Amino acid sequence: MKKLFAAFIVFIGGIGGFHSQNIEIGYLSSQGSCDGIAILADSTSFSSWSWIDTDSITVLQTGGGTISGLCAGTYYLNYTDTVSNTVSFTIQTDPCIGFSVWLDAISESIPGSCDGVASPQITGGTSPFNYQWGVVSGNQTTFTAVDLCYGWHYLEVTDANECSLFDSVFVDVDTNFSSCMAFFYHYLNDTGAVEFYNYGTAGSTYLWDFGDGNTSTEANPVHEYVTQGQYIVNFTITDSTGCYMTMADDVSSIPLTSCNAYYISINDSIDQNLFYLVNLTTAVDSVSYSWDMGDGTVINNENPIHTFSGNGPYMICLSIVDGDSCTSTYCRNVQSFAKSEGIRVQVVAPGETYAVYASVGNMEDLTHLELYPNPVVDMVNFDQSIEVKEIRVYSIAGELVYRSFSNDHSVDISTLPEGIYVFKAVLLDNTSVTRKFVKR
Repeated sequence: MKKLFAAFIVFIGGIGGFHSQNIEIGYLSSQGSCDGIAILADSTSFSSWSWIDTDSITVLQTGGGTISGLCAGTYYLNYTDTVSNTVSFTIQTDPCIGFSVWLDAISESIPGSCDGVASPQITGGTSPFNYQWGVVSGNQTTFTAVDLCYGWHYLEVTDANECSLFDSVFVDVDTNFSSCMAFFYHYLNDTGAVEFYNYGTAGSTYLWDFGDGNTSTEANPVHEYVTQGQYIVNFTITDSTGCYMTMADDVSSIPLTSCNAYYISINDSIDQNLFYLVNLTTAVDSVSYSWDMGDGTVINNENPIHTFSGNGPYMICLSIVDGDSCTSTYCRNVQSFAKSEGIRVQVVAPGETYAVYASVGNMEDLTHLELYPNPVVDMVNFDQSIEVKEIRVYSIAGELVYRSFSNDHSVDISTLPEGIYVFKAVLLDNTSVTRKFVKR
C-alpha cells in the first residue's frame, strides 16, 4: 500500500522560508474517523506557532511538534519567524482504504493445453489501473491474462494513487480431464542449492526442467544453479493411466549469508482464510525466532499459530538470530479476500504434510457436481443436493456473462450464443467447482 504520510501545503500569506516538507500529514484510517495527525518536522526558525481549526479562527493548540485527533478538512498553522505567516494543510482519508483485488481463474481444459484464463475483481481504488502479471504468466500487462498453464500466477495492481496490491491464483486443470496432480515448492538450502519438494500424485514418474538446461527424474531433487538469477521450473508428472500434468513456478537463485530467514505462504485450497507459512530458514544451531505479524503481535517461537481480526494485507516479518550471532529478516504480505472471518496463519516445517495438499488431492471427492443436459439449449441444471452461494458463467475467452447469488439449481442460458462456456459454482465453504458445457 501507499505510504501513510504526505505533505499538502498551500501558502496563504507571508514571505518566510517555510517549505512544504516541514509538515507531514497522516491519513485518516477510515471515512468519518478523527484520527488524523500533523507533524511539524522543523520549527527551529520559529519564535512561536499555533495550530488553527478548519474555521481558520479557533486555536486548537499552541506550540507542540505534533497535533492529533484531526477530522477531515483543511487546517492552518500560524507561525512567526521574521514575520507572521499562515499555511494550510489538508487531512483526508487514506486513498488506499477500501482498495482490494481478488483473482479468479478458469482452469486448463486438458493437461498441457495452457489455455487457462485469470482476471482480477477490483473493489475501490482509483482508475486508471495498471496490471503487471508475473514471469510465469508471460509478464502480461492486461486486465485478463490468457494462455496460462497449470500452476501459480501472480498479479500486481496499481491504481492512480499509487496504491498497490498483490494477489495470486492457482490455475488448475478441469477435473473432468485429469486424475493426476503436479504440485511442488522449493527453497534455498545453506549450501546455495535449491531443494525441490514434490507433492504430486503418488506412484507417478517425474520430470523436472530447471530452466537452465538441466533436468532430473528424481521425486525430490536438489539442484545448484551455476549462474544466479530467476528461472522458470517446469515439473511434469505421469501416472500409470497415462495422465500427465505440468506445473510451472518462478525460482530465484540468490546469494546466501550464513543465515537466511525465509518462508513461503501457501493458501489452503478449501479455507481461503487459512495460510500455511512454510518456515524455510537456514542457519546454524541455537536459532531464535521472532514473528512480527504486522498487527502489533510479536511471537517468539519457531512455528506459531496466529489469528488476525481482519483479512489484511498484513506484512509478516520473520527475524532470526543464530548461534554465530548472524541476523536475518524476511517480510512478505499475506492477504485473504474471503468475505467471512479474518486470516489464520499456521507456521509449519518443510516436509510436513498439511491440509492444503490433502485437500487438493481430495478435491474430486468434495465436488461431485455434474451439469445436465450437456450440450444444452436453454436450461443447464446441477444436483439439487449441492448448496451454492454464487454461480458464474464465463465465455471461453474469460468474459463473465452470467452471475447469480441465489441457490437456484437451474440456470437459463437461452440468450447466450452457441459455443463453449465455463460454469463456476462457489460453495458455502468458499470452495469452487468449475465445469465446461456446450451451448447449442
